Amino acid sequence: MFAEPLDETWLGLKIDIPFIERMKTINKKYHVSPAGEGGEYESFVCNAPFFKKKINIIETKTWFEHGAGGYLITRAELD
Repeated sequence: MFAEPLDETWLGLKIDIPFIERMKTINKKYHVSPAGEGGEYESFVCNAPFFKKKINIIETKTWFEHGAGGYLITRAELD
């Protein structure tokens, strides 16, 4: 993740309607793409209708430094 005003509180959030609404508000002031198309953030899909099994995230590690951060999945299981 790398975009002002996104900070460590955004790491690991579910991309849902409230997330999108917050991103739309931020877009108006900071011109950050709600879809993350400018490289502001990356996403990871854990479950979808075409998946044979759901990915359960068990353990994570986050870091945030100098305006950039990451959410590292350190342990996951298939359900």
